Amino acid sequence: MVSVAKIPEPDPRLPHGEVDFVLWRYSETEPEVAVAPPSEAVAKEIARIAATGPNPHQWAMQAQKLASTLERDQLNDLLGVMVHPPACPDNIEMWNWIQYLQTVSALTMTHLNKDEPWLSSMRRRALLSLVRGPMDWTVEATIIAIWTEILDNRPTSGSVSYLSALVYCGLALPNLPETLRKRLEGMKGDI
Repeated sequence: MVSVAKIPEPDPRLPHGEVDFVLWRYSETEPEVAVAPPSEAVAKEIARIAATGPNPHQWAMQAQKLASTLERDQLNDLLGVMVHPPACPDNIEMWNWIQYLQTVSALTMTHLNKDEPWLSSMRRRALLSLVRGPMDWTVEATIIAIWTEILDNRPTSGSVSYLSALVYCGLALPNLPETLRKRLEGMKGDI
């Protein structure tokens, strides 16, 4: 049994800023899931991608393909996977599995309904809602997803003022695949 002696300030159970989507509600210190379970089809696809192992770059490519097959209203399924995880494979630790699922879900959100302009998009509202809390692993998953989206869609010519932040933050990611590490190391020369 875990008990909470004191709630930190600011309260990590509450969103920090305006949000349109919340994954958790709290009754005192007890979390309660605030979104419905995902459809079986979406949960199965997210699990299939996550089961390939910790490779955010590979996940991002597969998530983009998956997102192109989803409808706008399936955003709720992507949110649902984050807090209603499908069964964990025997070869992956449960804590890792949850993080993998959450990251793949967030990566898929970054590509959902890509024809919708970013500033008014549902995917932007969802990702910003997740980054603003409540504070849990979904914040980390969303930061990785947004980082990947920015890296893959940066200008291909001219100066990129945020390139050093992308490269150095990327190199700090856990379980970074060797191919992505080499790519980022190569980009250091452009800084």
